[in-house]
Amino acid sequence: MREAELEPPPARTARWSWIASFIRVDWPKGTHQPKALQLALAAITAISGSLVVCIVVATLGARVFAFSAKIPRFQFSSYSLPTIVVIAIACAVWPVATWVSSRGSRFFLCIITVATAMTIAADLWIFNRNQPGAIGAVAVAMHVGIAVVTYVSLVLVAPQWPRPEPRYFEDY
Repeated sequence: MREAELEPPPARTARWSWIASFIRVDWPKGTHQPKALQLALAAITAISGSLVVCIVVATLGARVFAFSAKIPRFQFSSYSLPTIVVIAIACAVWPVATWVSSRGSRFFLCIITVATAMTIAADLWIFNRNQPGAIGAVAVAMHVGIAVVTYVSLVLVAPQWPRPEPRYFEDY
């Protein structure tokens, strides 16, 4: 009877197992992380690519919606530093994702999706403040572009090698 008291409730264990198997948590603990040189090259690629995406989206927004050219949020000096900081954080998270999972790309995709959803929620708040909708639309396009470029750059330029057979939470 005492052993049964120490076991966690089955529903809670099943919930954790489902989440752990979905994001592929198997704890390879650093045996499958990307190389440092590849990670540095991926960071440079992600930063430069994201800044290019931001410039293109801001320029297109300024041409399509004439009023957005006057908004300080869409000037390069306004969005370049936050973009670089956010991508630097993402570059630090990618090795952590590979530490947690032998298939870190799925785990990293979940993290980037949640982070992008949070930034889009802030952009949607602009719609709620009786601001022109184009401002929010341009900001959403910038954030989605940054997320896509960052994910692709880190996962493809600094891949996780070698790729072993995954061990899931249920195996422990």
